[in-house]
Amino acid sequence: MDEFLDTVPRPRAVIHVALAGLTPSPDPKTLDTLANIFAALMEAGRLAPRRWDDIYAAGDPVVRLLAEAGTSLAAPVLDLAKARGLSVVATQRGEEEVLEDCDCLLLVDAGAADDAHAVDLDPRSRRALARERPVILALPRGGSAPLLLVPLPDEFGLDAQRPIAASRETPTPQILAALLLAPPARHGARTHLAAYLEEGPPRASSRAEYDLLMRVLGPPSRRRRAPAPEPWDSACAILRDSAGWVTQLKRHHDIADGHALHYGEKWRSALVTRSFLLLISIVVLGLIGMLNQDLSLVTMPLQAVTAGFIFFDRWRALRGEWQRRWLEYRVLAERLRCLRYLRLAGVADAEGAAKRPTDWTAWYATRIARLIGPCAAGDPAQADAVLNHLLRAEMAEQIDYHRSAIRRFTALDLRIRGTARALLALTVTTGALMFAVSFQYPHFLSWSGIASLGLSAAPAIVTGLNAFRAEFDLMRLTERSARILSGLSRLSRAARARSQPGAAGGGQAATLGLDQAVARRAAALMLDEVAQWRFVLEARSARLKRR
Repeated sequence: MDEFLDTVPRPRAVIHVALAGLTPSPDPKTLDTLANIFAALMEAGRLAPRRWDDIYAAGDPVVRLLAEAGTSLAAPVLDLAKARGLSVVATQRGEEEVLEDCDCLLLVDAGAADDAHAVDLDPRSRRALARERPVILALPRGGSAPLLLVPLPDEFGLDAQRPIAASRETPTPQILAALLLAPPARHGARTHLAAYLEEGPPRASSRAEYDLLMRVLGPPSRRRRAPAPEPWDSACAILRDSAGWVTQLKRHHDIADGHALHYGEKWRSALVTRSFLLLISIVVLGLIGMLNQDLSLVTMPLQAVTAGFIFFDRWRALRGEWQRRWLEYRVLAERLRCLRYLRLAGVADAEGAAKRPTDWTAWYATRIARLIGPCAAGDPAQADAVLNHLLRAEMAEQIDYHRSAIRRFTALDLRIRGTARALLALTVTTGALMFAVSFQYPHFLSWSGIASLGLSAAPAIVTGLNAFRAEFDLMRLTERSARILSGLSRLSRAARARSQPGAAGGGQAATLGLDQAVARRAAALMLDEVAQWRFVLEARSARLKRR
């Protein structure tokens, strides 16, 4: 792996605000109220680096007002936003799409209710609160000051007809910063996020035991007949002059991917070292004890050194949290990879679009999504190119990877089983031969040594290799890759059939919706499988620790 020059970048304080209910000619009272709200949003962005200095990078905040299609952007409002340091983006997207890409909703019209239980009368506020987005009422009915409606997550999903409950607050900079920019509240998630931001440049692992194992027991590599297009280059070729966000996203993805590769190699190499060092020590010590019991005392220091190294290596892996870092950094890299084709298809964010993220990897990916800018509306002229990119670059790459992973993990599992059976047969055969030789040379071989080899070394070899297979969880990894391969293959076939000329629902207008549907489904499939894989490995590791 090439050495990276970039360290992990800290996120900037970026706030996306959906702007709705703006009249073509706002009166002076509305402009004064908007000026105060804009100032509070900018001050909230300035508070974030001071309040969470271990998370955010220092610098001026970025506040973007996202106007949905059809919103009247009066010149006084544009001038006011520019004077306060905000930028107004006419997204040309619908209300639901803008809500996916924002942190809160700013409702300007004077007809907004100020009663938290009457929010359901306004569909825009209800939809925003259902996505756990705070709502700023600029001119609430019966009030003279702006009002902030904060959603209560526990009320959602109980009854579709039940009014959504929300608490009412004053939109001060402190409250806005806590609602819009605060990192995950859980101590563990916050600690892991800070630890990731303290990582240096990604580097190649100093452990090569896993690579050696794959060379010895893994299947031979196969050259792919028709390699898929490189996804980053393909995305840049589609966007052309507007591909700046792809370069930014690639930098963040490569850093997370480099750290995941580093810790994954260290963790798996540590498992290989512990398992096979223990296995070799059992075999060697058993043979020495069988050949000459007088040498057993000499091997005791060797046993102590071997046991000490195994415990020390395990302590290093647990203290450095190699497995946890590998899994979480892999999840983060996968989120950023999915964000690449989601944005290309016109989808803002897979994780932060529906609810406020609680996992630190989802929170960080959402902050990166805010940093690279608002999601642009899909271009009908590029719909076919985007679909072709999804099928031939994004999904084809993953299909090839998981097909290779199934072959690799299956072959490794079968060869480890075969090695265990071969070593068991070799040990038993050696013991039987030595047993026969002991009749001829009774003073050269001892009965106790032969019994030790047959009754302890042979079962220990099989147990050690089976424990190694359980540590790697080869069967579950194979099943995971098989599920992803099956899901992506079916999705690819369905998308190709749908986009064929003459197919039902085909045509240019349907292709834009098809792009988003394919991208959402592929991202959901990948992120769900990654989350399940992480949960299974961590749960199994916790069970082994308790033992």
